[in-house]
Amino acid sequence: MNPVLSLHRPINGRLAIRRTGGDMFVLVGLLYLPSAFPVVEGAGYLAMIHGTELEIADQPIDRGLPEDIEGFGIEAALRSSLWPATQVPGTLIVRFIKAFDAANGWVVFGPSQVPLLPPSAFHRDHAWLDVRSGSLAAISAPAEVNGSTCSQILSNFVVWPDSDGVLYSLPTTESAWRSVYVRHTTLVASLGAGELSEQQFIDMVRGDAELFHIRSLSIDRDYARYLARLRDLGGILEIGTGNG
Repeated sequence: MNPVLSLHRPINGRLAIRRTGGDMFVLVGLLYLPSAFPVVEGAGYLAMIHGTELEIADQPIDRGLPEDIEGFGIEAALRSSLWPATQVPGTLIVRFIKAFDAANGWVVFGPSQVPLLPPSAFHRDHAWLDVRSGSLAAISAPAEVNGSTCSQILSNFVVWPDSDGVLYSLPTTESAWRSVYVRHTTLVASLGAGELSEQQFIDMVRGDAELFHIRSLSIDRDYARYLARLRDLGGILEIGTGNG
């Protein structure tokens, strides 16, 4: 028996849609979803933009990101071949990663090979939209993002509102891998502080399956020293999933 599919309208949020050439588009943003929508982090969901309305089907099309992409963030996911094509304008597959846990706020991202908005909605190849009760409202660009990658639109610009309207930048890696990146960064800091030799650093990364998965065994000594100083100032922190 097939599961019952329900359509949900996001409570609120903000989206940026980039036109990457021809009828190629990428959507990134932040959506707060109804509590009845049980999101599987990293799984694909069908989203539909029709007119000024946004709806998302609550049944995932897969179980999440494959192992070879897992942990490398949304840029690697967007470049992969894991996205089923849609045929109807305004439709695309999107995926979610945790942002504001308590408020059911999620980073959303996905590519599309069909138009999502009319050409007039784009300025300098970007369209910005606020989401209110499932309705889309065009807004002026809150930042100049040309020259940034799609993931940098989320992580480098403090333009994404929590449920109280306070602006944040957003994580671009699945929540389960954020502590792994902190461990790797802390090891690089220890190398920069002279607490580890290069060989000790390499051996520790190779001896840990999670660290080896996201590994960067090339060593930039200047960056390692910078991270050592940052660590001593208490600046190496895991990106949290706040209340929103």
